[in-house]
Amino acid sequence: MGIVLHSLSLSNVLLSQNHSISFSYCILKRFNSSLCTREQLLEDIRFVYNDLTTTTRWSMPHDQFESILRQISSDEYHLSPLRYLLIPEYAFSKYHAEVLISSYPDIMIRKCRRHRGCIEVLLPHKDDVVVYTGLSRFLYRLSCGSLPENDDYRILNQSSIEAFYKSLLGRRVQRLYSIELDESLNFIPKEHLLETLSPILLDRSVYRLISQLMELNILHHDTYLPPSPYGIPTLGEICRVLFNLYLAESFDPGFARKYPSIEFERYYDTVFLFIRDDEQEQAFNGIEDMLADLELINGHLKSIDTLGSMYSRIGPVKKVIRIAPDGTLERGEDRFDCI
Repeated sequence: MGIVLHSLSLSNVLLSQNHSISFSYCILKRFNSSLCTREQLLEDIRFVYNDLTTTTRWSMPHDQFESILRQISSDEYHLSPLRYLLIPEYAFSKYHAEVLISSYPDIMIRKCRRHRGCIEVLLPHKDDVVVYTGLSRFLYRLSCGSLPENDDYRILNQSSIEAFYKSLLGRRVQRLYSIELDESLNFIPKEHLLETLSPILLDRSVYRLISQLMELNILHHDTYLPPSPYGIPTLGEICRVLFNLYLAESFDPGFARKYPSIEFERYYDTVFLFIRDDEQEQAFNGIEDMLADLELINGHLKSIDTLGSMYSRIGPVKKVIRIAPDGTLERGEDRFDCI
């Protein structure tokens, strides 16, 4: 995969959450729009506030938090501009990360594509931390229909990723394709994203917050930069759940319409296509045009047939998938990478 989503949520890496998940990979299937209510959003934000103030070093005065809830409830809350940090890799230490995470419990770090040897971080205003994290929990429930029992609502948690890969094993195929859509996160037209999500975000207060996020200025070196018309701001889990909802409403139905005979499974930004015979192989064409129509550019397509193997990456771990001599899918040894 490209560098875009080789990112990690620092709260998953540096903080000991000790979560264990007990549900299947089907978290990424369909949304439940009946759960999209302002009351549920406020409840999720309150849950996150209580969780962060008791399990991390993050803090916010209670009266300030209650004021935020009242403003969201009355549609008067306004998100603040984002802040962009560019840090040389040699200067970015675990201590540096821990200092950041004490104020920003859910952030993403990425290798910068434009500046070699640097790490980039996009930070929210401190007042907005609890709003973004609560909104992430809210949107996770919306896309899954429920939360896991342990309230671990991060898409890239290892237990659900492992369950997904296990579900692929033993399937009999002639050829296996994978499409990696991670680069599209940076290039989706924001207007198209909002148009796609608008029908399922029944409560306008939720839509309003997401729309605000797409229009925020970014502070860099004491200069406010206007928002780009493309890409989802990579703040942490909020960008992942938004990207997943977008794929659920664009790629999933689009692929099913174009290739009704071909079975596929998607986990977040990685799609597996199971070609079982020559007829399906012949039917599978025009995928690049379909991705372009859905504003999903740079989808990286790979394939293997019998005795072939491929690397697949969801999160920080590379999985090796092979097609055995009998045509069934099997696993090789995992590989762990750094950021």
